[in-house]
Amino acid sequence: MATPFIVDSVDAIAALNPESAFPQIPEEGVELVASVDSQEFDLLERAIELVVQSGVFSRVGLQAALRLENDAADELAHELETVGVIDHDEVLIEVHDLRLFLIDVMASRRLAA
Repeated sequence: MATPFIVDSVDAIAALNPESAFPQIPEEGVELVASVDSQEFDLLERAIELVVQSGVFSRVGLQAALRLENDAADELAHELETVGVIDHDEVLIEVHDLRLFLIDVMASRRLAA
């Protein structure tokens, strides 16, 4: 029952500031979020926070910050692009939208469960 409340809350909060370009997760991103296991989801969530808060994306920096192997860093970079956090090396989510974006990510995961 909590999931509809979360989704309604995201829509309501976004409606408070209609000039804000609230980032939405692309359909492929929703599918990805629904398909990953909980450990991979936690890593993706940490990576989203790290990249958005820093305002820059570097695969090597992400790899070092999260202590990942090369392949894992490449996969995580692809996941960040799929959910709409980055486009190549450009960060698409603003820091002030991070909380709403993470709520949307979590709601997408819960709706798929």
